[in-house]
Amino acid sequence: MPEFSVRGIPIGTDHPPIVVAEIGINHEGSLAVAIEMADAALDAGLTFIKHQTHIPDAEMSEEAKSIKPGNADVSIYEVIDRCTLSEADERILMDHVNDRGGIFSAPLSLESR
Repeated sequence: MPEFSVRGIPIGTDHPPIVVAEIGINHEGSLAVAIEMADAALDAGLTFIKHQTHIPDAEMSEEAKSIKPGNADVSIYEVIDRCTLSEADERILMDHVNDRGGIFSAPLSLESR
């Protein structure tokens, strides 16, 4: 079976599963909350922290501005826009995770790579 490694951590069928902490947009646009979530995952022994880098204008259509998810009072565009960290904040979060020995992943679209 195929095997590879990420920063020296072996990944494949002959190795224990990798658990990835999904922060996503659950920080609601707050860098402090995103760092708190990453710290909780790292403190629990996880290594991989997945965030979602969003650029709403690059990844959403105009139609998204009028579509409301069933669990929201605003459009999906507004939800994503509200929950987007700035590029500077994303860098701070990434550096924080890396400084703590974690592995940070963030891109969501071609524009955010």
